[in-house]
Amino acid sequence: YGLVVGDGAPWLFYAVLPLFFIGFVLIPGSLGAMACLALVNWMPRHLKQVLILVIASAVTVFVVWSALRLREAATTVAARQWFDNLFAELSFFGGRLVPFQWMAQGLVAAARGETRRMVWNLALVWSNGLFLLLLTVWLGNKLFRRGLNRIATGGTLRRRYGGQVLDALCERVLFFLDVQTRLLFVKDFRTFRRDPAQWAQILIFMGLGALYFINMRRFYERDLGGFKNGISLLTLLATTLLTCAYTGRFIFPLLSLEGRKFWILGLLPLDRQRLLFGKFAFAALGSVLGTEMIVIFSDMMLGMPWQIVLVHAVVDAAAALGLSGLSVGLGAMMPNFRETDPSKIAIGFGGTLNLLAGLVFVLVAVTVGAVPFHVLLVTSQASSFDAGVPTWAWCLTATALVFGLLVAVVPLRRGAQRLRAMEF
Repeated sequence: YGLVVGDGAPWLFYAVLPLFFIGFVLIPGSLGAMACLALVNWMPRHLKQVLILVIASAVTVFVVWSALRLREAATTVAARQWFDNLFAELSFFGGRLVPFQWMAQGLVAAARGETRRMVWNLALVWSNGLFLLLLTVWLGNKLFRRGLNRIATGGTLRRRYGGQVLDALCERVLFFLDVQTRLLFVKDFRTFRRDPAQWAQILIFMGLGALYFINMRRFYERDLGGFKNGISLLTLLATTLLTCAYTGRFIFPLLSLEGRKFWILGLLPLDRQRLLFGKFAFAALGSVLGTEMIVIFSDMMLGMPWQIVLVHAVVDAAAALGLSGLSVGLGAMMPNFRETDPSKIAIGFGGTLNLLAGLVFVLVAVTVGAVPFHVLLVTSQASSFDAGVPTWAWCLTATALVFGLLVAVVPLRRGAQRLRAMEF
């Protein structure tokens, strides 16, 4: 432009040309930097969605605007009128408040030798550019580290999971445990809350149980007839089998998942055996509370005798305690510290062995502890134990409870010995 304008632009044009461009770059650069700071601070997880939305909006506006202009061109007789209308709509980009107009007018003034007009536009470019640069630097001091942390963590810097109320309630409920075990319990409880794959499956299981109870109320005594006894036993068996699957999927990998960061726990002033006991307390308490509610409520809905309700509660508690101790103990005896995916740990050799051992334990516990009572109820051809329950039946239920405690204690002791011998 400097070569073709008039007789050629003066030397001042070429001298101020880089100054205009450098000053102008400060404006879009600062605006882009501030937009980037806003995105990473307030929408760190949705950057791709924002980009797609911006592109889609721009394409939509362009397509709609082009369609309207083409329709107008088809109805306009004179081409000159159509171009006049088009340039009239684009006049915003030629306004005095648009930064690149300052640069264009300043370069034109420099080429024509209009020094005062050139200096005015150069001052406009640099004053606004420096102002936006200072504003960007100020915002960067406030938001850059925050945005960098949010990008690195993939989320908000606020207390994402909260849980102060839940943690305090959990500590009050576990008042009978020592302080160290309570802290370990709360840690595992937080991990459980932060993993949707775990509590979502629990909610699904509870929802299916609620649906089962609601449909159970639709049956009358004459519809159920002699099936109540079998339904009650099957409910106990299904609940304990689901507990076996749950402990194998979520409890067995707990210690293996601590492997890469076990050095943090190793710095705590506590015995490694305490770590196993904390995980056992977490698994046992959750399993007992959840399954006991299902079993007892189901028996009450079916109108089972109180002896059956008591036996089912004892057998279910024995199964929950045994499965929890078995999963935690075998998890310590056969850990897999190289894997970070709990599902892969659960389907490994140790997880498969834990599942098979749990299934055998559940079948033995239910058969020994609960089946005799149902057989006696069927043979008596009555809806209750009016003549009483033989002593040997209660002894079998007590044997199932002792068996469950042994299944819990023995693997825990062996796992504690293995864990103390490990080096991290």
